[in-house]
Amino acid sequence: MSEQLLFSIVTPSFNSEKTIKKTIESVLNQSYPNYEYIIVDGGSKDNTVKIIESYIPLFGGKLRYVSEKDKGIYDAMNKGIDMARGEIVGIINSDDYYENDCLETVVKHYDPNKKYQVIYGALRFLDQAGEEIEISISKHNNHKKMIFHPSMFVSRNIYLDLFMYNTKFKYSSDLEFRYKLAKNSEIQYVPVYQVLSNYMIGGASYSTEAKIETNEIEYKYHYISRMRFWINAIKFRIKYILIKLHIYDEG
Repeated sequence: MSEQLLFSIVTPSFNSEKTIKKTIESVLNQSYPNYEYIIVDGGSKDNTVKIIESYIPLFGGKLRYVSEKDKGIYDAMNKGIDMARGEIVGIINSDDYYENDCLETVVKHYDPNKKYQVIYGALRFLDQAGEEIEISISKHNNHKKMIFHPSMFVSRNIYLDLFMYNTKFKYSSDLEFRYKLAKNSEIQYVPVYQVLSNYMIGGASYSTEAKIETNEIEYKYHYISRMRFWINAIKFRIKYILIKLHIYDEG
């Protein structure tokens, strides 16, 4: 295991006081020591920033954060990537968390001779009570079920040379990012058949707005037909209107 590889771990946050402690501690407790941790907060109004600041002494200089208004989660991710100095970047949201040996496992599969690589593993899905629902992994060539963003580590060269997250999308830009990866023949994938991260279902990524974006992205990258796109578009728009009129409860 190369102790020289520097990871950059990025967490976007906003009003995350109920969950961010577990996220931060999952990074703090990593068995692999060579990482920097960057938290990009969107100007939280709750105790998120106080919680972040309380952990700074425990990281021994590895933790940096900013707290300012942004244009959404993908803008925050891009800011964190711009701040990153590591060779490989992992993004873990403020309601998800890593396994303690996550980075140690990833570094064992890292090839320093590959300029553009994505190392990805299995993801444990949790309900809102934190109970396990399932453990799953998807191969990178399965475009009907993309690899999971919280269990994905990306060479910083991909962000620097190829593309970042498209801030046009507010809920599904990480899906578009993974489609871009899949369309690029320069990307080399390394699967890891081990749980790397834990993901709590629910939230904005399950909303009707997210489904509208996902439908647009899937059509843009030719994963659904034009007919399917329009059927989905009409269905989701009707649902969205009913929700706004308080006729339909999305929850």
